[in-house]
Parts: sequence; structure tokens; C-alpha cells
Amino acid sequence: MFSSAPQRTTGEASSNRDLPQRERISHESHQPRISDEHDESLMTLPDDVPLLEENIQRLRAHGGAVGLLVIDPIGAFLSADIDSHRDASVRRALAPVAQMPERLDLAVLVVAHLTKDESTRMINRVNGAGAFVNAARSVLALAPHPDDPDGEDGDQRVLVHVRGNWWRPSPALSAQVGDAEITLDDGTQTTIGLLRISGESDITLEDLQGRKDETSRGDVEEALLAALGTARN
Repeated sequence: MFSSAPQRTTGEASSNRDLPQRERISHESHQPRISDEHDESLMTLPDDVPLLEENIQRLRAHGGAVGLLVIDPIGAFLSADIDSHRDASVRRALAPVAQMPERLDLAVLVVAHLTKDESTRMINRVNGAGAFVNAARSVLALAPHPDDPDGEDGDQRVLVHVRGNWWRPSPALSAQVGDAEITLDDGTQTTIGLLRISGESDITLEDLQGRKDETSRGDVEEALLAALGTARN
């Protein structure tokens, strides 16, 4: 897996430096960072898409099988000039990224966070402008499993297909979050997060959205019936 998410570094944002100055690319852990003679800083979008593409081609030239680009989370890599709550601004940032799959023959996975408002439709819970959803060919949502006995504190998750432009929705998948010990190339060990897919789930998109509204409506109806019963007595 290839990830465009760089390690956190100090220094000013790279978007305010001219492209010719940003020539050296760090390949540590296949996580590109922008470097010049002064500092290292986070790669930003859309400014650094040409350098990102150059890095992918360079990894492939050295035998790397680069077929997936993960941007996690997308908001952390947007240029300071991009307003993440305005559709036109977000579309301007995502347009060069959306063209990469065809040019480079790879898949691009963009990660965005959901808001806490469970009373609205899942497609409207993506934090930021609607363009984050509308520009995607397929949208998946990872949410707490509604049947997890530990509730939101539990480790059970469900992955649902929210929308897709090219095909009908896929079945939901049950999953469990955890961690695992892995050995790095230098022989050291570290702990990483792990998502275990256990199979298809009967949970639907409708089971995950609007649940607060349904609960509130039920409470109101129950209170009204109780009040009417008391009045009759």
C-alpha cells in the first residue's frame, strides 16, 4: 500500500514556496515529504500533485508496486488557500487528484471524518463541503455497529456503501478494530491499528442514519400516549 500521508514535521507549509525550490523528496517509509535546504514540510494539495506523481513514478521505477494512493485525512493536506466548506474551492483542490487514477493507473482512496450528528443522512455527515462526496466515484462509511453490546465504546464496526456512480451498492461488511505487532524493514517492531473484516452484514444504510430522530419520535409518542391514558383515568 502506498500512502501520501507524510510524517509530521516542523516548518512552514510548502504551498508558499515556488515549485523549483522543492526538488528533494524523502522516501522514508514510502511517505513523501517536501524538502529544501531549509526545512521539511507537509505535502499539500493541489499544489504538490506534480511532485506526488513524480514520486509515484520514481517508486515504480525502483520496483515498487504502487497501485493505491491513500490520503488520510484529506483535510490535513489541503492548501491554506482552500476553503474546505466551499464546494467550488474543494473541487478546485480535488480536480488534479481525481485525474491521477487514469493517468497513473491506480486507485485513490480519500479519507474524511464524519460529523457526530446521527439524525441526518450519512451522505451529509461527511465533514466539510459536499464536494468531498460529489467528486467521488464511490463513497463508503465506517461506523460503529448498531448491535455492538458496548455501544460506541465497543470495537465492532460496519462498512456500508453510501453511494456509487458506476455500480449498484455493495453489501455491508462487519468489521472489528484492534491492533497488531509488525516488524519494520530495519528489524524493529511497532504496533499498528488493524481492521479485521469478518464477512457480510445484514445492516443497511438506513439502519445507520436518522436513528436519533426515530428514537426521539418514539419517546414523544410514548409520552403522548401516557398523557392521554392518564387523562382518561
